[in-house]
Amino acid sequence: MPPLAEQKKIAAILKAVDEKLDIISRQIEATQTLKRGLMQTLFRRGVGNQNTDGRWVPHTDFKDSDLGEIPKAWCTRPIGTLFDVVERPFDMSEDKLYRRVTVKRRYGGIELRDELPGKDIKVKNQFLVKEGDFLISERQIVHGACGIVPAELAGALVSNEYLVLKAKDGIDVRYFGYLVQLLRYAKYFLLCSQGVDIEKFLFKPKDWLKKLIPVPPHEEQVRIADMLSTIEEKLQSFQRRQSVFQQLKCGLMQKLLTGEWRVKLDEEAVTA
Repeated sequence: MPPLAEQKKIAAILKAVDEKLDIISRQIEATQTLKRGLMQTLFRRGVGNQNTDGRWVPHTDFKDSDLGEIPKAWCTRPIGTLFDVVERPFDMSEDKLYRRVTVKRRYGGIELRDELPGKDIKVKNQFLVKEGDFLISERQIVHGACGIVPAELAGALVSNEYLVLKAKDGIDVRYFGYLVQLLRYAKYFLLCSQGVDIEKFLFKPKDWLKKLIPVPPHEEQVRIADMLSTIEEKLQSFQRRQSVFQQLKCGLMQKLLTGEWRVKLDEEAVTA
């Protein structure tokens, strides 16, 4: 129990960090709201067409479709016509090291799971993934466990519990990666899964591949993906800052509240 003046100084320091965390939380919330609103608009109204000056002019002509009103230049296609389901079987050597990847829930992306010698990998049916593959965890997809394989994880392995898709010509896989996060299309994953316990649901890709999605021209797909990628990068920047300040707060509490670090008081505070 430090003197009252020191208690107040410690509380003021921690309060300043809390206030910074509060600001960052509001920035994250605002960016997430912007992203959701932008997705609702972009996947329904698009961004338009490029004129001769390279500027994007909003669509003015729309048509009815199985998915509702969409720009006249768009079409609707079953997912299975836009992607190839790929399997790249891989024979492992017992002593060689192999990287394995996993998919994070809530569209959190692909990350390294581990790096093991072949003899320590119990499931021997392993498959190679390449940059740009769209990877789905068949046991976790109801929780949004899907994403695009980044360049740094190309050549890693997954088990046969993953569905690997390769985009055909004319399809921007980033556009598709954002589209499936929209609630309307995210529901497809649940509708095409079976089980009695949500944690044990098993994905039925054959049904899912028949589902329709809106398909703009390739240039517009790229433009939509670029816009959402910019928002996503901003969001990730805020989240990294939040993590830094959370660690800072934990460190300060550990040092200040145990007396390992003492705060310097001015003369007026000491005499008070």
